[in-house]
This record gives sequence, structure tokens and C-alpha cells, in this order.
Amino acid sequence: MGSAQGSVALGATGSIIFGVDGKKENGFAVVRRFAKANRSGALTEVMKTANSWILPSQVKGIADLEPGTWLIAEVDGSIAVKLGAQYG
Repeated sequence: MGSAQGSVALGATGSIIFGVDGKKENGFAVVRRFAKANRSGALTEVMKTANSWILPSQVKGIADLEPGTWLIAEVDGSIAVKLGAQYG
């Protein structure tokens, strides 16, 4: 995400120090099940999976996924705030 830092002077001998840091990480995976007795072969199934790959934000409902498909998403984020005063 980003960060910001700075300080504000309080006369000749003091200041206020502040900062904000934030980050966001996400990942997703597509897991697809196909029948053991599938005669089309593994290459065809891999191609079908690659062609049906969509982002989690594009899924509006179950009809947007092929049968036997799971969409796994993970989002991790954090924010840190720093505030301090210095005198002298």
C-alpha cells in the first residue's frame, strides 16, 4: 500500500514525529476436479482450467465457475502508526 512520515516543529527545542506504514498481500488459486475415467487426457483438463481462470473479483455467483472448480483466495493486510514527541 504505502507509507508516510514527517515531523512538525514545536518552537526552537521540540518536535512531533509521526509515521504511517501499510501493506497488503493477496493470493489466489484455482483447484479443479475432473473424473478419473476422463478420456480427454490431462493436457486437455489443464487447458480447460487455464481457459476458465478468472480473478476472485470477477466471480459474482456459482454459475461463473465450471463444475468441480474451487476458487481459494487469501488477503492479508496490516497498518502501523507511529507518533512521538521530542523535546530538548
